[in-house]
Amino acid sequence: MKIILNVKLFKANLQVKEAIPVYHKAYDVPYALLGQLGQQLEELQNSGKIIPIKHCAWVSPIVLVPKKQGSLRMCVDFKVAQNKVLNVDYYPLLKREDLVASLAGRKIFFCVKLGRKSIPYVTMNNQGLFQWTRLP
Repeated sequence: MKIILNVKLFKANLQVKEAIPVYHKAYDVPYALLGQLGQQLEELQNSGKIIPIKHCAWVSPIVLVPKKQGSLRMCVDFKVAQNKVLNVDYYPLLKREDLVASLAGRKIFFCVKLGRKSIPYVTMNNQGLFQWTRLP
């Protein structure tokens, strides 16, 4: 069976409870890793997945997680602020094994764009402030 998804027309919109915004300072990053972080941020900027900004009320810190092969995975610690105020729709998810099996052999992955009003809630902090234009 062939399934075609047109995600270009879809934009994710985060539903947020009324709350006082939280600006969380950046976590410390070892000096030896600052170059790799800067390179990842530059690549994300050049691809249009993040945009630099001057200020925002909702800000979460970047967390660097080492991968087995020595590179770094850049994550954002949204649990310090945004996760607490999101209205989440709960529905049953596939088991991890079923999801992995359904993706076997796939080489194309896509990022879902965010609606304009949702972008301030996905701001990250390190080497400046950056907002995601897609779901991180």
